[in-house]
Amino acid sequence: MRTITRIKELSLLPLNWEKLDRSKILIVGASGLIGSAFAHTLLTNPNLKCEIYVMGRSFDRLKTIFGEYIGNENFHIIEHDIVNPLSCAENFDYIVDCASNANPANFNQKPVETILTNVLGVQNLLDYSKTHGLKRFLFVSSGEVYGETGGENCNEEADGYIDILNPRGCYPLSKRLSENLCISYVDEYNLDVVIARPCHIFGPNFLDTDDRAYAQFLRKAAHGEDIELNSPGLLKRSWCYIIDCVSGLLYILLNGASSNAYNISDIAMTIRDFAEAVAIGAGVKVKFNIPKDLNPPIISQGILDSTKLRSLGWKPCGDIILNIKECISDMTSIDK
Repeated sequence: MRTITRIKELSLLPLNWEKLDRSKILIVGASGLIGSAFAHTLLTNPNLKCEIYVMGRSFDRLKTIFGEYIGNENFHIIEHDIVNPLSCAENFDYIVDCASNANPANFNQKPVETILTNVLGVQNLLDYSKTHGLKRFLFVSSGEVYGETGGENCNEEADGYIDILNPRGCYPLSKRLSENLCISYVDEYNLDVVIARPCHIFGPNFLDTDDRAYAQFLRKAAHGEDIELNSPGLLKRSWCYIIDCVSGLLYILLNGASSNAYNISDIAMTIRDFAEAVAIGAGVKVKFNIPKDLNPPIISQGILDSTKLRSLGWKPCGDIILNIKECISDMTSIDK
């Protein structure tokens, strides 16, 4: 699989990997798109001598994803739901929190659980951190924290509108609160925290239950089926391939300034253009099935400015079309 090869190649990034040597690193939400790719990146780095702990709610799912590492004395699986306090005795040096209920269907069906997973999860991890000598906490937030900004490109200082009386606001508002909770722990307990705000990330390793637009497009394309759009698809979003997202997280973890947030984004394109790029990559078509009672989106534009992250030395690699083709190819090989 080409994606795995490129994950291994991230070990060549000009970063101060020595910071992680002989460290214990906990990756929370390790069964998700971002968490699993981040964990694989560390596990496949031949020059990195550290212990990797992957945490998620399902041991079986983690075992399926990371089965090849079971038996490795430097690899550990922890089954735990972070809405509950951590009870493990390990003194982790770094925690990378990728856990989140990022499935839009859950925003509508389970807004309470979405809020609690984000806020209580971060609180429990920070409470653990303040008593176990953590070196750095990396919180993976979301570009949705910016809300509605009127179509302007969002740098890290942007502050848009989110309707607090709309249950769909459960995700961006709880991410905002989680970020503030992180900074409050820095202020009150002197923790070292950095924050990542990814845009729309795509890759082949998403969960079967993921119903986000990109996942639906790629799933259809990998099976040779036409892509169906349930809206005109004219909203512009920032997109980034999972490989570039992981490299961005590494730059933030190792080079980022404490108490700072960094956008992770590559290219801006409409949802329709992204769907058509996926269709081209798979040799299928895009069809439209727009319902008459279509609800307007909570955010009309979502374009993130990654200048701040690029100032740390990060830059995305590869062409968006080639990345999409690589993604589809990997998904097809998995199905076989």
